[in-house]
Amino acid sequence: MDIDALRAKAEGGDAESQRELGACFALGDGVPQNMEASVAWVRMAAEQGDAQAQYGLGYCHLHGAGVRKNGKQALAWFMKSAEQGYAEAQSALGACYAAGKLVPKDVMQAARWWHKAAEQGDAKGQYMLGLCHERGEGVSQDLAQAAKWYHEAAAQGNAAAQYELASCYHDGVGVPKDLANATGWLQKAADGGYAEAQYTLARGYYSGEAVAKNVAQATEWFRKAADQGHADAQNCLGTCYYNGYGLPENMEQAAAWFKRSAQQGNVNAQYMLGTCYYHSLGIDQDLPLAAYWFKRAAMQGHAEAQYNLGVCCTVGDGVGMNIVHAFVWFSLAAAQGHEEAARSREGFEKALSPAQIEEARRFLAYLFPPEYLGTD
Repeated sequence: MDIDALRAKAEGGDAESQRELGACFALGDGVPQNMEASVAWVRMAAEQGDAQAQYGLGYCHLHGAGVRKNGKQALAWFMKSAEQGYAEAQSALGACYAAGKLVPKDVMQAARWWHKAAEQGDAKGQYMLGLCHERGEGVSQDLAQAAKWYHEAAAQGNAAAQYELASCYHDGVGVPKDLANATGWLQKAADGGYAEAQYTLARGYYSGEAVAKNVAQATEWFRKAADQGHADAQNCLGTCYYNGYGLPENMEQAAAWFKRSAQQGNVNAQYMLGTCYYHSLGIDQDLPLAAYWFKRAAMQGHAEAQYNLGVCCTVGDGVGMNIVHAFVWFSLAAAQGHEEAARSREGFEKALSPAQIEEARRFLAYLFPPEYLGTD
């Protein structure tokens, strides 16, 4: 690129050259990187009506790139660009209306702008319009239309759309059920780095559903998704290390992956991390932390965690010894069919006084208020 020639054209008032010179300053391409200079040149082009520059200037105002953040200015430039038919701006406006960002939330307006972008071939707009049709948000629910727009976006390499299209073929939603097509699109989405697709593909290899069972492939795809922060994949990878399934048994790795997943709220990982802390599996024993993670899982309804927390309360492992609290946790686990918890509950119920039973009811109401449980 002849940067001097480009600058001369830009200084002469050519809007396209001004926009391109702005991009050069943003990227440090042929000139020192300078976001303020980038915004100045892009603004010149935008004020001349260059739709792409208007979108870019809106983006800068939205994110504070080279200019102070200004939502009103971002919206104004997005709107100018979108009304000229620039697809990326139309797609961005759709996202604003869907999220209620910069404008009041309006799912019909979101769908309208995504439809405009989709008709111009914008892959993100096509994908989002597919979601609108699948969910009936802003448009009438139409599963065939959803699958159609997913296919349009997927054919352009949009990994999220490829995953949704795979789901359509897998479940026969909007298209005839076709497991071969489902697997093909799922593989494309996984290869494209879409974490949910990588996790789903891993589960397929793990169980042998739709693809030949291959534990090595399963662990490889679990790892790819886990490395992207996918909590369920992190839990599964931890489980593979814990059980020595598809990977050499490694309690340190198991505990590390359980911890990452547990911190994101995965209930099984929370229970397993509590187990690791309790029994010193791959991590130093820490009874208070064991009880903490058992409680996190127990509050999400994990029966084994509820039982283990009852045991902790009974003997004072990591928490203060409290037979009333133990009775409550055993009761919750027993209600889910946990046999050992049911036997413990029965024994405690015979030993507790009426006052302690009443205290247990109050503790249960404190843990799970009636409005939380959906009861009066």
